[in-house]
Amino acid sequence: MFDSLGDVGAALEDAEPDRLERLHHELSLDLRYDHTVER
Repeated sequence: MFDSLGDVGAALEDAEPDRLERLHHELSLDLRYDHTVER
């Protein structure tokens, strides 16, 4: 399913914060950040 959307990462990286907020709200997504996890 996601393959049909193209490069989602690039699209999200370039998105405006207000549009991302609306997307997260409409998809009922929560963003969580754990500062103790190293990457």
